[in-house]
Amino acid sequence: MNKFKLNLKIVFLCCLTTQFFNCTSLYAKAQYAITKAHKTYVYADKEMTTPIGFITMGKKIKVGRKSRNRGRVLPTVISGKLGWVDIKDLHLEEDLLELKGAKYNRYKVVVDELEKEHFRSKRSHLIFDYGRFLAGSDWKSTSKTVNEGAAKTTFGATHDIRVAIPLSVGQYNIFRLGANATTIEEPNLKYKALFLAADFSRLLHETKNAYVEAMIGIKGSPYGKLTILGDSFSGYTAGAKVAMEFTGHISQNWSFKLSLGYTYFKLIDFDLQNGISLISASFDGTIHGPEALAGFIYRI
Repeated sequence: MNKFKLNLKIVFLCCLTTQFFNCTSLYAKAQYAITKAHKTYVYADKEMTTPIGFITMGKKIKVGRKSRNRGRVLPTVISGKLGWVDIKDLHLEEDLLELKGAKYNRYKVVVDELEKEHFRSKRSHLIFDYGRFLAGSDWKSTSKTVNEGAAKTTFGATHDIRVAIPLSVGQYNIFRLGANATTIEEPNLKYKALFLAADFSRLLHETKNAYVEAMIGIKGSPYGKLTILGDSFSGYTAGAKVAMEFTGHISQNWSFKLSLGYTYFKLIDFDLQNGISLISASFDGTIHGPEALAGFIYRI
């Protein structure tokens, strides 16, 4: 009797394991769908002969991507059990843009939610990045005078942390607000400032794995410090930048980001006239040049 019970348990576990792997293989690459029939029936078999329940219109469900029964049904899981739904009763992910563009769309709220899951740029996110930029010809000539040597190319460093909030204005746009730290360091010539930054980007192209944006931004610092041969000057700084940015997805919440652009900022009220004998007469407090950044994105 005990042996019989043991064999029965083994058979049960084998059946359960087989069912689990069947569900997993059919359901591994899932997609979201919206039910569009008044009643979307769920069937126990691929031939749709045994209904086991129904789902009302406009509900979001998860279905597999691999169809069966000559492309007529898709698998789904209801209460932990494998079921089958008729494809013609569903709006699938590829229908999203068509639904979005419809003048009358009873599924608007659900479609907006699906878009946020399908296209990750449409979720709020945090951006952390680090970059380098060329300080420009004015800084280069000033450096030659101060350091009494040959003019050399000088790079500055920039660190950013921003919060990005998607906006739907015409084509898709993203507004970002955050803080930026900028430094330029040479033996006898240094500049550093902490900025508040805001930028606005236009989404140019997007796939499920990546997207490309064009960005324009402004930044301002209430206090910046310029040090020349040990003498310090302080004042305001205002700036702007333009860039093309590429974002590639690592996981559902994490992405990497690359940016190439041009930055410009101006030192204001630094009282440079008091130190004019120490610096090149051509230096008017303007710093500008190409900029490259790399970083990560975390989606909230």
